[in-house]
Amino acid sequence: MRKRDQPHDRYFRYMMEDVDVAKSFCGAYANPKVKAKIVWETFELYDTSLVGPNNKQLYADVVYRALTITGEESFIVLNHSTDVPFSAAGRCLCRGS
Repeated sequence: MRKRDQPHDRYFRYMMEDVDVAKSFCGAYANPKVKAKIVWETFELYDTSLVGPNNKQLYADVVYRALTITGEESFIVLNHSTDVPFSAAGRCLCRGS
């Protein structure tokens, strides 16, 4: 079994691919300023393969796309990890001004 295909990884992906579950998770853990900028009606699953710096192929567990209140695209990447401190959970959701 590959490292990223453990039962708990599959369970995380399964749960977070449910739009209502993911919205609830983001609603509970995202920075209020970030939450206020997202148009939640546009929240939808997106392709999990991403292109990083230097055109390096990256993969995420679950990616959502949503529009902001100014009409810009935003991407919410949800990755399950067991090797980081709990305080790092949702770190991308907590950034924003």
